[in-house]
Amino acid sequence: MHAEEEVHLLHTLTRLISEASDLHAALGVALQTIGEATGWMLGQAWIPNSDTVLECIPAWYGKGAAGEVVRSASETLTLSLNEGLPGRVWASKEPLWLHGESLAAIIPCGAIAHEAGLHAALGIPLLAAERVVAVLEFYLGEPRQEDTRLMGIVSNAALHMGDLIQKKRAEADLERQATHDALTDLYNRRSFDDRTAQELARAERHGHPLAFLLVDLDHFKAINDGHGHYTGDMVLKAVAQSILKSSRSTDLVFRWGGDEFVILLSEATREGVRTAATRIRTAVQTVANEMRLPLDLSIGIAMYPEHGRTGEELIRLADRALYLAKKSGDPIKIGEEDYQLTDHAVTVVFQPVMNIRTGQVIGYEALTRDAGGKLSVHELFAKYERIGKLQELKCLCFTAQLRKACEVGLRRVFLNVDFWILRHLVPPQKPPETEVILEISELEALDHVEERIEIGSAWRARGYKFAIDDFGAGYISLPFIARLIPEYIKIDRSTLLQAVSSPQFQEFMIGLVFALRSYSTDGIIIEGVETEQELEIAKAMGAFLIQGYLFGKPKEWDGAMLQQSPPVEDQPPQAA
Repeated sequence: MHAEEEVHLLHTLTRLISEASDLHAALGVALQTIGEATGWMLGQAWIPNSDTVLECIPAWYGKGAAGEVVRSASETLTLSLNEGLPGRVWASKEPLWLHGESLAAIIPCGAIAHEAGLHAALGIPLLAAERVVAVLEFYLGEPRQEDTRLMGIVSNAALHMGDLIQKKRAEADLERQATHDALTDLYNRRSFDDRTAQELARAERHGHPLAFLLVDLDHFKAINDGHGHYTGDMVLKAVAQSILKSSRSTDLVFRWGGDEFVILLSEATREGVRTAATRIRTAVQTVANEMRLPLDLSIGIAMYPEHGRTGEELIRLADRALYLAKKSGDPIKIGEEDYQLTDHAVTVVFQPVMNIRTGQVIGYEALTRDAGGKLSVHELFAKYERIGKLQELKCLCFTAQLRKACEVGLRRVFLNVDFWILRHLVPPQKPPETEVILEISELEALDHVEERIEIGSAWRARGYKFAIDDFGAGYISLPFIARLIPEYIKIDRSTLLQAVSSPQFQEFMIGLVFALRSYSTDGIIIEGVETEQELEIAKAMGAFLIQGYLFGKPKEWDGAMLQQSPPVEDQPPQAA
């Protein structure tokens, strides 16, 4: 009868282990089958993760609170040779039965087991080619003396199980090689699609958000080139482990390639994601300090479903966010909303140009401001210049200003442009009811005069007019002015201030303004007039078209401004 029971147990174990999906599942069914057949209260498995360390794996079998206490203590342990019951069995390659005081003396789990009411234990090695591939550990609640028959049943089963478990382990190793990075042991890029599909399906099913973090290791190339590939590999391993340790057990971490990693955070809010990203970055900075290397992270983040519903969409967005993080100086960037160049990114404001002789506003200069109101004009343009989108921003400003001027019914509007815009934009149809003056900084007129005259002629043929802006602020390009014959010349505030402080320079400007009038068909405008004294100097210089804070600061359009706008045919006077 005993022999039949043993044969039945062996057949059952063989079948269940063969059918198990992986190594942990195989050990799990082995523990449960043996435990149920022999009456043990707790069974757990330990496997070598190196030549010197045993670790307790997730597979276990148990019943009762006492078993759960020991199990909970074992989960966080690793054992070396001769340490604890599993370590002794691993070292001797022989079964070992302990009970009573001898069990309590085995450190560290023996004392915990004894206090929990477990008073007998059995350790069984699983051998394959004389090598221990796992150790099975069982506990009883009664202080039973060594049961040779029971030890024999389990030991005989273990003789056959070792090869089966080794086969499962080899299969697991092959599968792990296919799904994990050889250097860092993180999930590799090939496993990304399958795991991402599972996480996205779960997030959709439960209505939970999901975050994709694309992480780039800053300065890694310099470290790899300067310190060698061995140091580079050590850095990648250390960074991978720091990311794992600073992530939750439910998070998925992938090595994306080179010095890039991807982290999937489930059930993650924006605030939680930023907190997690900061924690990960801090952990890597700790590694940098320990290794005395200039390491840091840039992290681009995409949120499901806000930024996309597929892995491809979310990674693409995270990649753009990572680019912004590296270029903008903000190392953690969620999405690209802050940098999207849409009409919502900027606000158009208008500043009047006044004819002080008639007291009428002859037109408005359209200017751009940060829509959020947080950045100055300089900061706004610097923000997009850092990420290589300055020209795109300029084009957006031009089109937004022109459209807004048409919407509010302006009869005359001044728009700041440069030759990059004029060269790359196809001249849009000029609004028939609006006179559009394109302001070109004089500094741009110093080079490539022939090309720029040709570009200006193309726009003028579409009905646009020109103004030379910032006149006197730097170099003066009289040949360009003489050939373009701009409708307006706008004298810079810095020139006005020199005339205020120097009577001699004021006399010079009076003559210059008089001479320039022949090369400006519609008028000379003094910019930046802020005080009555400056206004009097402007009058003395012979200019009566004035722009500046004295007559109005740039502001968003309102109805009162609209009623100040005169008919387009009202031209400013041309002489003092």
